Amino acid sequence: MATQISELVLRVLFFAAVITACVFMPWEFYIAAIIVALLRYFFVLFVTVRNARRLGEGGLIALHFLYDFIEPLLRLFISLVSHRKNKQLWA
Repeated sequence: MATQISELVLRVLFFAAVITACVFMPWEFYIAAIIVALLRYFFVLFVTVRNARRLGEGGLIALHFLYDFIEPLLRLFISLVSHRKNKQLWA
């Protein structure tokens, strides 16, 4: 559980750093941030394609990149909803 949360926080920080570098830093940092982001997506694509081939799920590769951006928001929403006072636990 803690590993999943730390991975999620690091991913959000990574995207925030790339966006910050692209908006506020000089062009050298902009190019470096874009290269690092592309390298990350190259490795993510490599692992995703490899796993999708093993599982026979080739149609899900393009959706993974959308999920990569949306997952932090989904987890935040789920954590906010699950901490209500009158929550019903799923046994």
